[in-house]
Amino acid sequence: MSCLTAFNELKLGRGSSKPKFIIYGISNNYTAISLKKSSSDTNWEDFLRELSSSVDENGIPAPRYAAYDVEYDLGADGKRSRVVFIAWVPIETSTKVRMIYASTKEQLRKALDVSV
Repeated sequence: MSCLTAFNELKLGRGSSKPKFIIYGISNNYTAISLKKSSSDTNWEDFLRELSSSVDENGIPAPRYAAYDVEYDLGADGKRSRVVFIAWVPIETSTKVRMIYASTKEQLRKALDVSV
């Protein structure tokens, strides 16, 4: 599944098969963004665990991008949902990789049509 297809399923999907979150990463040779995980698990702690446990090919904590479908209740106005975009960069990440993720973030955000 492509990054864009997975995101559209998160944004527009309905029912129990709709993903709650998607995690993206940059390939080991830094040439492409790939889908790392798409899940319908609704537990926030599971999402955080999945995001923070990402490692590269050397076992070093790896940066990731994520899209998470946040649901909230406005009381009398009903329930709402908003997709948030997250850039996760662990402190152990090298400066080079930090710069690659920072420069790629805007390109992915624009491709997914996610507002700030």
